[in-house]
Amino acid sequence: MKIIAGYDPGRMYSKLHTIIDGKEIKLRGPNAICIGYDRRVDDITKEMELNNEDLLDITVIYATGEEERFFIGEFARKNHRSDLLTASNHVSKYSRLTADKERGKLFAYLALAGYQANKKELRVRTGLGAPTEEFYDTEGKKELAEFEKGTGEVTVRLNHPKFNGFETRIIPTKMDFVAEGTASAFSAMYDIDVIEMELVENVWMMKQLERGPVYISNLGSSTEDSAILTKSGFDRRGFFGIDVGSSVATIPLQEDLVKTYKFDKDKTTLDHLLYLSAESESKIRYRDELIDLTQMAKPRFKMMLERRNQKVFDKLERNGIDPGDIVAQYQTGGTIEYLKLIKQEEYLKLFKHAAIKISERPHEDEARGYYIASKLQHDLEVAQDAEKHGHEASGKSEEKAIEVS
Repeated sequence: MKIIAGYDPGRMYSKLHTIIDGKEIKLRGPNAICIGYDRRVDDITKEMELNNEDLLDITVIYATGEEERFFIGEFARKNHRSDLLTASNHVSKYSRLTADKERGKLFAYLALAGYQANKKELRVRTGLGAPTEEFYDTEGKKELAEFEKGTGEVTVRLNHPKFNGFETRIIPTKMDFVAEGTASAFSAMYDIDVIEMELVENVWMMKQLERGPVYISNLGSSTEDSAILTKSGFDRRGFFGIDVGSSVATIPLQEDLVKTYKFDKDKTTLDHLLYLSAESESKIRYRDELIDLTQMAKPRFKMMLERRNQKVFDKLERNGIDPGDIVAQYQTGGTIEYLKLIKQEEYLKLFKHAAIKISERPHEDEARGYYIASKLQHDLEVAQDAEKHGHEASGKSEEKAIEVS
């Protein structure tokens, strides 16, 4: 089966967005991976009640016959043997040091999508990208090209008993790369008609663009990536990234917890506990002490937002952009969900005079945007091919469109 998939290898979470047989599939799990090994499953019934994303024990079988086994996401976080790998703030996601692990996570989520749609073979055009500053860097472009070149055909087996030995063949056909801020912009610009397999212009965004430039930003774990949209397209001056994200708050919070409670946990665990305690409005118990994570986190996140706001205005000024010209702000990114839980979303507003829309799907926008960017590129190629050969183009579905091309 031929599909398009958007994949976001975030610093804290990995996300995948695709559509198969008219069904939208959205997957998300902690950005963690380790080498897999044989393990004894003590409580099958309890484990099988977990989300599929939490049970990713996979074997990747390469064209050479060589096999590698990985634990992914929550399964890796809980079952690693001191070899857990999560993305570093200072290492590119696509560098030679981490590329194989990123492929492992991508294969895992594509295989899970195949399982949920009961497809034994997927020919996949993947949309993905990198932080804005990294994307436009010469070395960054080289790493993306090498990542695509090194991603070949594989068979993936889902090893957990819940999947009954399911295997799917994954055949990468093409990769489309865009900067992270651009991906968020595409997600804000378009709605997806799943039935007709068409992209539809978003009404709110089109109305704002009639009035003037719209600032779009994605606030993640280690960076915020931005873009500025105008009625005629992107303002290239508006593509920039700043080194501010939730880690600016969580790193000093980790230090506070160690100093006060001797509570030393990795970033993915702390992130999980922050969401859990804020959502349930509860404290966590550790060594017979109650820790109010939400109250400890609030001043740290407020400080992070103040730093972020200053850096954004500094960038706008240096790039020759008058903030007074911006008529609206679209705010997304995984950190948004937590800011809503601790009631600090009001600090996200950058421009007093401008309208603001905070995404209702902040964790999905990047992967969704990569899907849309890839779909737009695919439809453009179909139209160009149709014009070249003198027949009518149809971009309504991956199946029909790819058959035409």
